[in-house]
Amino acid sequence: MHVGHLRSTIIGASPSADANFRRHTVIRRNHLGDWGTPFGMLLEYLVETGQTRPERLAIADLNSFYQTAGGTV
Repeated sequence: MHVGHLRSTIIGASPSADANFRRHTVIRRNHLGDWGTPFGMLLEYLVETGQTRPERLAIADLNSFYQTAGGTV
């Protein structure tokens, strides 16, 4: 991770602080990371290898496929 992953947190901090100052109820939630590329790589690998029934796969299978597709865990 690098400082760029904190961008959404930093951008969201100011409006939430302002809303909190104005006595609005603020629920702060944060999501770190970008899962688009890993899921895209996994789906493309499943298509390329003919895995037409991914609901039958275990999490360990998906982890192994992702590593084979070029990702890291």
